[in-house]
Amino acid sequence: MIFSILVENCFFEKKWKVGTTDFLPIFDQCITFRATKIDEIDVARGYTFYADPFFSPKGDFILVEAMNSKNGLGEIIQLDTDSLEMSGKLFEGAHYSYPFTLKDGDIEYILPEVASHSSPYISSLSPESQKIHQLEGLEGLRLVDCTIIKHDENYFLFGGQMSSSSDCLFLYYSKNLLGPYKPHPKNPIVMDPKTARMGGRILTKESRLIRFGQNNCFGYGQGLFVNEISRLSLTEYEESCIGEIGFKDVNGPHTVDFRENMAILDFYVEELSILAGYRRLAARVFK
Repeated sequence: MIFSILVENCFFEKKWKVGTTDFLPIFDQCITFRATKIDEIDVARGYTFYADPFFSPKGDFILVEAMNSKNGLGEIIQLDTDSLEMSGKLFEGAHYSYPFTLKDGDIEYILPEVASHSSPYISSLSPESQKIHQLEGLEGLRLVDCTIIKHDENYFLFGGQMSSSSDCLFLYYSKNLLGPYKPHPKNPIVMDPKTARMGGRILTKESRLIRFGQNNCFGYGQGLFVNEISRLSLTEYEESCIGEIGFKDVNGPHTVDFRENMAILDFYVEELSILAGYRRLAARVFK
């Protein structure tokens, strides 16, 4: 058993891929489809994979986590929506992932996952004013896959804590985007490895709130469960599972986003690589 785990860690790695599709799921059903339905995006030179895709609020570009092939750290890069080519780099030097995007008023923001080195912060997507704002009230917390939705004039921030992110989901609320945020009295609002970790933005669809949760029951990123939020207030939270999204021939997705009649999502295959162990060690050292 120990030998097999060592071999897997040293010579095998998840090769994440990102792609687009017009094969849109019906959220109230369990949907499984083949990777042939996905138009895979080529990975730029210097990176081993893409994951965690999000459209910008206006939809003119895509943000992904791109794994640096030298240091094993995730960077946030920008892809042109039409050409799907790399068109810029937003964050590098530490480990960044899950580049959640949102619009508040006329300003577009990014809320990257920075749990390995910082409490949550938000930044404008405008190159002219790309200033980092720490989220007040969350200082000292290392939150995973943070996702914000404005509902009934309040901002609700969903995220996992590093020690329990695969099993528990926590909720925080504020009157203002930048805080101060307070913990929700129902925390943790979800305690279930099949759906606790966030898997994309919360959709408002025909007045319904749809939340995607990662299925981590038998391994990381095995698919997504679809949940409908029935109660969301400063004192209440309730949701129920209404569907599932998965693949027949690969693993995933573990993040999905939508724009008009297009979805973008990620998936992975386990691949043999003599550099797998080096990249895992390098990532730990640089983090």
